[in-house]
Amino acid sequence: MPARRSRAKTAKDGAHPNNLNVDNATMKITDAKVIVCSPGRNFVTLKITTEDGVYGLGDATLNGRELAVASYLTDHVIPLLIGRDARRIEDTWQYVYKGAYWRRGPVTMCAISAVDTAL
Repeated sequence: MPARRSRAKTAKDGAHPNNLNVDNATMKITDAKVIVCSPGRNFVTLKITTEDGVYGLGDATLNGRELAVASYLTDHVIPLLIGRDARRIEDTWQYVYKGAYWRRGPVTMCAISAVDTAL
């Protein structure tokens, strides 16, 4: 019986044509900014910007604790985001979730939600 041949065709370099080379294509996060706005400072928004100028917005509003979320984002989360690949959303989510300063409370989860939405 002859050997079974694979139906997948390979590229000239031997790699499968559907596999992307993610090492050469990154989108680094270069800036992140927390925006607190009215009425009565009730809205907290996170703006994440990449090296290409692409940006995303995420809502981090936690009524009654707006400044706690804004401070957590500014002091703890944004420094972790700078330099990371914006396309690795799940990896970033896990990194912030498992290495959180305040573990899994409403402030942390609201901040992570804003990062997830912005990416």
